Amino acid sequence: MLEILIDHLKCGVTVLDKSQTIIRVNSAFSSLFNKNNNDLEGTILADWFTGFFDKKASERWDRMVTEAEQNIQSPDGQFKVKSDQGIRLLEAHVVVIDESTRQGDAFLIAYWRDITEIEALKSELTDLKFMAESAGAELTETNTILTQAYQEAEAANKAKSEFLANMSHEIRTPMNGVLGMIEMLLETDLNMEQTDYADSVRSSAESLLVLINDILDFSKIEAGKLDLESIDFNLRVTLEELNDVMALKAYEKGIDYDCLIRKEVPTLLKGDPARLRQVLTNLTGNAVKFVERGEVAIHVDLVSESENKVELLFEIIDTGIGIPAEKIERLFKSFSQVDTSTTRKYGGTGLGLKISKQLTELMGGKISVESEMGKGSTFRFSACFEKRITSGADLEEIPQNIQKERILIVDDNLTSRKVLAEHLNSWGCDFETAESSPDALDKLAQAVAQEKPFRIAIISMLMIDASGEELGNRIKQNPRLSRTALVMVTTIGQRGDAVRLKNAGFSAFLIRPLKKSLLFDCLRTVIGAIDPGDGDAPPDLITRFTLQDQKPETVTPTVKLNILLAEDNPMNQKVAMKMLQKLGHDVSVADDGQEALDMFLHESFDLILMDGNMPNLDGLEATRRIREIEARQKPGPGDLPARIPIIALTANAMKGDRERFLAAGMDEFLTKPFKKKDLVEVLEPFGPRLPV
Repeated sequence: MLEILIDHLKCGVTVLDKSQTIIRVNSAFSSLFNKNNNDLEGTILADWFTGFFDKKASERWDRMVTEAEQNIQSPDGQFKVKSDQGIRLLEAHVVVIDESTRQGDAFLIAYWRDITEIEALKSELTDLKFMAESAGAELTETNTILTQAYQEAEAANKAKSEFLANMSHEIRTPMNGVLGMIEMLLETDLNMEQTDYADSVRSSAESLLVLINDILDFSKIEAGKLDLESIDFNLRVTLEELNDVMALKAYEKGIDYDCLIRKEVPTLLKGDPARLRQVLTNLTGNAVKFVERGEVAIHVDLVSESENKVELLFEIIDTGIGIPAEKIERLFKSFSQVDTSTTRKYGGTGLGLKISKQLTELMGGKISVESEMGKGSTFRFSACFEKRITSGADLEEIPQNIQKERILIVDDNLTSRKVLAEHLNSWGCDFETAESSPDALDKLAQAVAQEKPFRIAIISMLMIDASGEELGNRIKQNPRLSRTALVMVTTIGQRGDAVRLKNAGFSAFLIRPLKKSLLFDCLRTVIGAIDPGDGDAPPDLITRFTLQDQKPETVTPTVKLNILLAEDNPMNQKVAMKMLQKLGHDVSVADDGQEALDMFLHESFDLILMDGNMPNLDGLEATRRIREIEARQKPGPGDLPARIPIIALTANAMKGDRERFLAAGMDEFLTKPFKKKDLVEVLEPFGPRLPV
C-alpha cells in the first residue's frame, strides 16, 4: 500500500543512500526523464542533474542534507534536470530517515516538484511588472507632457481669441467712423461729381468691410468663437431683402434673376437670419459674379418637417462659366480658388465658400455643388430651423376677389414662369402659362372662345420673339381680347416707361424681383379697377409707388430722448452724436465709463449708449454699478421701474460678447460699424415706453 501510495504521488520521490545512489523512485520522477523506474534505480542521482556537482549546487545539496539530519526546517533547493524534455527546473525537499539502530546506515528521501512553468511565469510577471512600471512612468511623463501641451494650447487659444477680439474691436472702430461719416456726407447737399466720389468711397468701404468680416468670421470659426442666434424671422422677408441687392447687380450685367419659394415651405421661422443671409449672399454673389449672360435663380424647397422643426433646401442655380470636376473639391477649402486667374479677374479671398460650409454645418445642414464647364453650376445647402408658433394675424388672408381669377403668365424664361406660377397657385388663382407672344395670343383667343376669358395677363417686357409692349398692343387692338387687363413686368425701368405703357393700355407696371406681397396688392388693385363705370376717368397706372401710397400709414409716436453717449473714440463720438441729433434726440457725451457714471448720478437721461472698451472704467463695469445704484432705489413715477435702458455700442463681435454685455445689465447690443437705420431700429423699442 505504501509503494502504491508513493508511486501515485504527483511529486517526484527518490530514496537515496548516503552515497547518493538511488534506491527507489516513483513514476512521477521517472517521467521527468522519460524512463522507467528500473532505469533510474541503482544510478547516481548527480548523473541526472546539470551542474549538480558544481560548487554552488554541491554546497546547496550538502546544506540541505545537513539541515535535514539536524532536523532544521530549511528552505527548499532548486536544481536543473537533464531531461529528455530539455532542461527542467526542480524544487527539492530532503528528509533524513535514521534507522541505523535497526538496519544500518541512514538514508534520504527527496521530494521533487517541477517548477519550470511556475518560474517562467514568475519571470514573465517580473518582466510584465517591470514593463508596467516603465509604462506607468512613461504614461505619467506623457500625461505631464500632454497636460503641459494642453495648458499651452489653452493659453495659445486664449491669446488667439484675445488677439482676435482686439483686432475685431480695433478694425471695426475706425470703420464705423468711415462708413458713418460717408453716410452723413451723402445726406448733405452735394453736386453730382461730389456725390459720385462719395458713393465710390462708400462702395469701397463696404467692400473692405465685407473682406474684414470674412477674415474675422473665418478666425472666429477656427477659434471656436462663432455661434448662431435663435430669433424669430420671416424667411420670405429675408430673401426679398437679399433679392433687392442681388437683382440690381444681376440686372446691371443684363442677367435674369429670380427667387422661388415653394408653396409648402414654412416662412415663419426661428433661427439666425443674418447667418442664413450671409451664406446666400456668398453663393448668390459668386453666381452673379461668374455669369456673363443667362440667369441666376434661388430655389427654396421643403426637405422635412415636424411639429417644431423644419429642414429646408436652398439651391443657387446659374448659367455661368462652370467649374472643372477635378477642382470642385478645392472649393470649400480656406484661401482656395478654382483658378488663380479668377482672383485677378473677379476678386475674392477664397474664404466665402469655406465660411459658408462651416455656417451651413452650424445650422445643421450640408453644402454641395454640381457643375459643368460652360453650362453653369448649382450650389445646394440645407439648413434646419425651428418653426414659430403662428397666430391668426400671421396667416395670409386671401380675399375672394383674387381667388379663382383667370390669369395668364407670359414669359420666355422658365424660372420666371415658375416663380409667378408658385405665387398664383398659393392664392388659389386659375392660371396658365405661355412662353411666347404667339402662344399667349392663341391661349387668350381659346379662352374667349370657351367663354372662360383671362381677366389679367402678366407679361414680361423683354422676350426673344417680341417685346411685352408689342404683345400688349396686339391684345388691346383685338376687340375680343381687349378686356384683359395687362400687367407689365420688367427687370429695369427706364424713364418714360410708365407714361408709354399707360397709353398702350397697361394697368400696372412692376419691377423685378417681384415681392410676393407687392404682386398680391397689384393684382387685387387691378381686379378692382378692371370695369370702370361710364364716364369714369381711366385709372392711373399701378406701380409699386402707388401701391405703397395706398397702404394706411402707421404712425409711430415720436419720442424725443435725452441720451447719454459714453464713447472714448472722438470719431465715433462725432458719428453717433450727429446721427442721434439728426433723429431729433438730445445728446450728452461722456469720454469714459467713470464720467458716464458721474453724469448718470447728477443728471436725468432717458437712455444710455455705452461703449464696451473705455479707459478708467469700462462700459460693463459702469453698467454694473448703475444697476447696483438702481437696485437700492424705489420704483420711479407711475408704474415704470427706475431702470434706465442701456444699449451696448461696441466693436466687439466675438462669440459670447452679446451674452457678456447683457449679463452686465445692458438691454440691447449694437455692433460697430452701424448705419443710421441700425440706430433707429435699436432705439425704437425703448422710445414709446419712456415718459415724455
